[in-house]
Amino acid sequence: MLGQLNILPPSSAKLALNATFRFGFLHATTGGGTSGSFNIPAEKDDKRQAFDLRTFDGFSLERWRVAAVPLYLVDNAV
Repeated sequence: MLGQLNILPPSSAKLALNATFRFGFLHATTGGGTSGSFNIPAEKDDKRQAFDLRTFDGFSLERWRVAAVPLYLVDNAV
């Protein structure tokens, strides 16, 4: 998953994440945990078109790239 989000470059190497980080990362990216851990779930709104999973994944990946590239450029410019 970290490679798909362009957090780490694609590699065949195996990584072991810290258990606390892995737990928090999984809950943050999948919406797991209690409703108080990441805010309260939104109520269903019949006026809006529902996203299918593929559309949502594409949108979130694009937003991640838009946010990550400027941070990468600023970090490497210092």
